[in-house]
Amino acid sequence: MHTSAPRYDGDCVGLAFGVARPREGGAPPPARWADPDVHGAPAVSYLTESRMGDEKAGASWPDTWVTRWRIFPARALGRARLVAAIVAGGPTVAAPISEHPCSIVDDFGIVLVEGSRYGKGDRPLPALSVSVLPSPSRPMSKVPFFCFIFTPFAPFCSSRSSPSTPTSSIADRPTARRRRRSIDRSVSFLPPDRVRRIRFASTRTTKAPSSAGSAPTLPPPAVHAMSARFSKAWRPLAAATVVVVAAGAVAYGRTGKRHAHDRALVDVKRDANTGRIVPPTFPRVRSRAEQLAELRRRQGRGKAADEEYDLLIIGGGATGAGIALDAVTRGLSVALVERDDFSAGTSSKSTKLVHGGVRYLEKAVWNLDYSQLELVVEALRERRGFLDIAPHLSSSLPILLPLQRWWQAPYLWLGCKTYDLLAGSEGLESSYLMSRAKALESFPLLRRDNLVGALVYYDGQHNDSRMNVSLALTASLYGATVLNHVEVTALDKDDRGRICGATVRDRMADAGSGAAAFSVRAKGVINATGPFTDAVERMDDPSRKPIVAPASGAHVMLPGAICPQGMGILDAATSDGRVLFLLPWQGMTVAGTTDNACAVEAEPVARDDDVDFILKEVSKLLEPKMVLGRDDVSATWSGIRPLVRDPKAGNTESLVRSHLVTVSASGLLTCAGGKWTTYRQMAEDAVDEAVRTFGLGPAAVPMPDISGAALDGFTTTGACRTRTTPVVGSHGYSTSLPSQLMEVYAVDGDVAHHLATNYGDRAWAVLGNAPSATARIAPSFPFIEAEIRHGVRCEAACTAADVISRRTRLAFLDVEAALAALPRVVDILAEELGWGDARRQQEWTSTVRFLRSMGLEEERLPVTRAEVLRGQGLALTRKKPTRRVRDAAPLTATEDGVKTDGLTGALASGA
Repeated sequence: MHTSAPRYDGDCVGLAFGVARPREGGAPPPARWADPDVHGAPAVSYLTESRMGDEKAGASWPDTWVTRWRIFPARALGRARLVAAIVAGGPTVAAPISEHPCSIVDDFGIVLVEGSRYGKGDRPLPALSVSVLPSPSRPMSKVPFFCFIFTPFAPFCSSRSSPSTPTSSIADRPTARRRRRSIDRSVSFLPPDRVRRIRFASTRTTKAPSSAGSAPTLPPPAVHAMSARFSKAWRPLAAATVVVVAAGAVAYGRTGKRHAHDRALVDVKRDANTGRIVPPTFPRVRSRAEQLAELRRRQGRGKAADEEYDLLIIGGGATGAGIALDAVTRGLSVALVERDDFSAGTSSKSTKLVHGGVRYLEKAVWNLDYSQLELVVEALRERRGFLDIAPHLSSSLPILLPLQRWWQAPYLWLGCKTYDLLAGSEGLESSYLMSRAKALESFPLLRRDNLVGALVYYDGQHNDSRMNVSLALTASLYGATVLNHVEVTALDKDDRGRICGATVRDRMADAGSGAAAFSVRAKGVINATGPFTDAVERMDDPSRKPIVAPASGAHVMLPGAICPQGMGILDAATSDGRVLFLLPWQGMTVAGTTDNACAVEAEPVARDDDVDFILKEVSKLLEPKMVLGRDDVSATWSGIRPLVRDPKAGNTESLVRSHLVTVSASGLLTCAGGKWTTYRQMAEDAVDEAVRTFGLGPAAVPMPDISGAALDGFTTTGACRTRTTPVVGSHGYSTSLPSQLMEVYAVDGDVAHHLATNYGDRAWAVLGNAPSATARIAPSFPFIEAEIRHGVRCEAACTAADVISRRTRLAFLDVEAALAALPRVVDILAEELGWGDARRQQEWTSTVRFLRSMGLEEERLPVTRAEVLRGQGLALTRKKPTRRVRDAAPLTATEDGVKTDGLTGALASGA
């Protein structure tokens, strides 16, 4: 078999442009035709034919494989044009270099495609080998790498020969002379000085006739087509690729939306005559006493259907409150009981992030773990909804990743862009690179050694405890019975051994009839107790194996001067390989976290070695002269993560923060695991399972308007609607709310901002119920006495710990300031709740003991009320100076909050 050969003077480049097996009965194409110029170079297409099987048998046309070649004069193509021709020429040129190793030396001047056919019958298995012929004038180091990685044909290529295929490999020839002669014959159209070592997968050489005086001819190599299967699929594959790329570009283009609520859902009203703002009024919140009476009414003494709840939820953290809101807005009757306070456990002791999890994304890529990727995608979807339904309690937060080496930039940039792309239309602002100067401007204390720049990406941040309380209040306003400080002592079962309710006890009741336990009937009981999941499951079945792997996460509170520009830092390379966050929050700086296996306890204390570890890692991020010590820490806490146990995982850091919904044989539904960001999805999954398991039929119940602006309510349909249901306080919130509060009540600017961003539009109720109670409970913080009274009347606050740690966040910001404010807090609670002297003393003792879990030194536990009152003026001054390398400066109280003179001085000096 032979073919016409191209005639060119000088160097030529041969590119295979698709190989095809013609259909049976089809007419053969012409042997030669002219093509328009390609990249400025004249091109001629040729067809080479290779008959399959025994050449002596005289195979007919349908058994012939055709290769379309394009021959380019190499001198007419510059480097860029040659590369473009290779890429445009199709993947046949760019076969996988790993499967077809080429003798690549210091340059490529000519690209030659050799093909061989393996297999038999109607399913040929083609193989391609890319041979790169070097040129001494062009170093191989400058060859663009992407020429060899654009390989859509790779799955159809193979370098392994079939024993049934009659081939004669060059490597099988006896002498190097014959081998070199064969190579020269295969590329005889090239000048000899341009030919170097070529490595073929397999070849079949045939001679092509030539005439005297004619230019060297190109013998037809045994080039065989791609399989018929692929020849039919490449066009749809290319179209699908274009569609996917276009869709990705559109999705990414829709990211980068700024999270801001400049306009409220409900506008404030002004008096038509005076123009003054008329403070809105809101629906009355049922008191704790009223809800407790409703719970007692359903003690199961009668057979009436209205005495039985559809669902009884045990646990008032993020998961339990989310389930209560989801269920009640579907038309179910719901009761929730919490042994302590809403968010008293893990839900108030988080890192304050609403995030998808960049760490999980990295694990998903490196470990090829699809479950990690699913968690990231789910969390990114939930993140946006979280910020939308609670705009006053959450916001987007820029987080900086310092770059210590240039090679880190493309790696981290690609990771952050993937993070943005996975969020799609639900994304926040887009990530971007930052210069070294800008990074130091945002973080003046950032270590300068080896700093080459930074990368900034966006995640969400929230006020966790306030969010938890808002979820519980929203569920209550829609009709759920939601009670804190009510303990479950046993699970009730019917004659068949099925759970039909629980026995509960009011822990706030005085000794007597009020403290007696009583039963609550329910069609289904849900266990949403976080780290205490196993304890509740053992109430159902003492032999149940634990499903929770508790892990402690320690955090420390540092001066706000470390993050002065409202931007956080992520250290992705701590000494133990974990990540560390340094985040601005409530005017201070949160640093954490650790991740260690631990025992479950009600009030865990951050371990000394965990605190020291965090301080050491944070100090590595700062200038060498800024050495953080224990005296820079204003508060510490440790939250217990309820990770779902994986018997294959050796440590808790490797566990996925996914959730689990299970139902026991007796009907106890358990929802465990997860994290704050995905609380809503967890609740939806749990209620879906409860409806199926307990045979619940959600009723069409008209829901009231809770906005206070006479908006239309809604009627439940049984479908989940929490993705778009705003929590209490968000309807009338906007960024102009602080100025409106200042206009009406003449409060300080920081107080107005604090009230707006902690209560939303309910800030009007906080100030309206106690307009004269604007005195601060701590001089350096914006918390006022009116919040204590509002917490008792409208938010079920029952103890001083409820007030100083979960209605306000004073204990999390500065434990010494919380201790100094405790006498006044107890006095106001006594006025609101009618406490006597004995109850006051009991409250003092229990609250000081609670402050130990917030970082209060153990030797301070015996402190008395009188001692604190005598030293109240010095409560915010540290006993020891801040430990620094060059000088010492104490933490002092100022109008702007607690700060370190040393840090402020360093900022002023540009250190």
